[in-house]
Amino acid sequence: MSTEISTRRSSQRTLPASSYQEYEPLQQIIYRAVATDADPSSSSSGILRYQINSTNPSDASLYFTISSTTGDIYVAQTLAANNSLASNNAQDQALLSIVAKDISNSPKAALMTLNITIVRNQRAPVFTMSPYNGSATDTSPLGFIVANVSARDPDMDNIYNNGTPNAQVVYSIKPGVDARYFDVSQGGNVVVAQPLPTKNTTTELVFDVLACDNGWNKKCSEARVNMSLSHQVIQAGNLGFKQPIYYLDLRENQPIGDLMEMDVENQGESRIACEIISQKENPPLFSVEWDQFSKNCKLTLLKGLDYETQTSYNVTVQVSKSISQTRRKRQIYVYNTFNPAVVIVKVLDVNEHSPVFQYPLYPRQASDTKNYYFGAISSQARPDRSVLEIFATDLDASAEFGTVIYTVDPPNTNLPFNLDINEGLISTTQEFLGNDQVQRQFTFDVKAEDTARRLSERRAVTGTVHINLIYPHNRFVLVLDGTNTEEVACKTGSNKTVTIQTASGKVALIESIERRRNLQDSNSLVIDNTGLFPEARVTDLIGILRSNANLSAEVIRTPYEGASIVSLRLGKSYVWWLDDPWAALIAIAAISILLCLVGIIVLTFTHSRYIKYVEAYRVHVQNYDQPEFLEPPSFLREYETQSLQMYVPPDEAVQDLGEINMVFDEGNLTAQHTGAGEEVTSAVNPIYQE
Repeated sequence: MSTEISTRRSSQRTLPASSYQEYEPLQQIIYRAVATDADPSSSSSGILRYQINSTNPSDASLYFTISSTTGDIYVAQTLAANNSLASNNAQDQALLSIVAKDISNSPKAALMTLNITIVRNQRAPVFTMSPYNGSATDTSPLGFIVANVSARDPDMDNIYNNGTPNAQVVYSIKPGVDARYFDVSQGGNVVVAQPLPTKNTTTELVFDVLACDNGWNKKCSEARVNMSLSHQVIQAGNLGFKQPIYYLDLRENQPIGDLMEMDVENQGESRIACEIISQKENPPLFSVEWDQFSKNCKLTLLKGLDYETQTSYNVTVQVSKSISQTRRKRQIYVYNTFNPAVVIVKVLDVNEHSPVFQYPLYPRQASDTKNYYFGAISSQARPDRSVLEIFATDLDASAEFGTVIYTVDPPNTNLPFNLDINEGLISTTQEFLGNDQVQRQFTFDVKAEDTARRLSERRAVTGTVHINLIYPHNRFVLVLDGTNTEEVACKTGSNKTVTIQTASGKVALIESIERRRNLQDSNSLVIDNTGLFPEARVTDLIGILRSNANLSAEVIRTPYEGASIVSLRLGKSYVWWLDDPWAALIAIAAISILLCLVGIIVLTFTHSRYIKYVEAYRVHVQNYDQPEFLEPPSFLREYETQSLQMYVPPDEAVQDLGEINMVFDEGNLTAQHTGAGEEVTSAVNPIYQE
């Protein structure tokens, strides 16, 4: 067996066989070891396998691997790292002992040693000059270029490091006192990173720029930058604020403390003093202070705000110079300044209150009557008849949070009542028709809710409504003495209702006020007082009512029979012809005239088609002498017709054509036609006549 070494690389460069860069890609083939064997390649003695026998250093086998069939050597792990192969030298060595042997039962082997040289980061970048000089003013803006530095890495001249991170240059500012004002881009531009010193005593800034390669084991060099700093002479302006009016929106739950900063200009090196010269509130709600450097004013809130108390405030702030000195504020002269300035504070409402139902005053404000609405409606009431009105208030003053809407909670489509969402008015939606089988009491919950834009911020409260359906035997009449309807209607209110409720100890509902009615016949009215007011007799109730200055009661009685209010409603009549017989005659006459017109139109159209047919037939008869048609001609047919008839030729007798016998004899041809009729003839091809 003999061995032969060949090299295979992915790069197109011509390199020494055993030297490689430390940034070789993983799975890159760096060598191919080739061994030859004189035994036939088809036998086990001619098939070769490769392996790394030993390495120096011992763990170099972790970074290189070999293909057992082709002998290709690959990079298994990155070489650009601080590992056992790395050192501070410019190059590192690795020795690989490679063995090739056949796969026979008595294998024979060949051994070779491969020396791999890894080229490392060798030199640091070098600046083209040092030191660098630059200039700027104390008003130079951020990003202003003060100098440009340039450096080159000599590793670019090394074919193994060229194009690798070892030859790339990265710039940075070396930390220092003056270095905080500057930054450097990767293009080498040194720029202003923060405002430069404004003191006239500072005229020069010195700092260092670093140039490092981008390798894992960086090598750096530095260059000094000397920057001259000049100061711009600023014309002194008038001390004042940047704007004449400041607008500030605050929620009414705004925490006490600093609210906003008011920029002051042209104060130079002087301290400032801020004060409020106009504020109507007493004790004051706002105060003004200056910041930690005494250069700007700060508006501060002293007490909590309440939108319901006041929705806006105007505060006038004035600034003046103080005697003591401080560091000069970096600024450019502002031509328009304003002193004093006005701060307009607008208070924004917060939904901090829930709606509250305003319940009528009922007797015995206990669990049976407290926080309830009671209403009554006649069993003969028409649809859209008002029953009662619910009302809720919200202490929030804004339109968004103080407006209340009303709904039935939960919604009930079977309820014969409608609740106006804005007014809170409950009205009927159907007729009860005086049916004793209809439900006599309806109980449902209502909800009062504000109209906050965000549903999560809305506040609501619920209440219960009881509505009784009143029949004639449930109704009582209170007769007032010496008053008219108009006077009672104007004075009827909570005072009369409360008086009745106080006397009876029960909830009183005034259904209607009518003119006084007297029984004119001789029949006496019998009043049954039992069970009407268990806690007081009727006579006692009348006495209590008469003693009240707001009421002059005469008697309490039940309604007269037949005095029920008759409700009228519009409806559709299905027997109108019985009410107006002449209308039916007019309808019959109109239908007859319409049918006559239709008949005339049909007859006219039919006659026109007949005349056209007769005229066409007359012309046809003149052109043909007594024609006979198996079927009408096309001009006489109203519609086009098609036929599926097919022509079939008649059967004919098959003629006997006979036979033709041809005989070839030494070049002579004879033909004889036999067995045919007289009408059958035959012809012989002239070619065969010769």
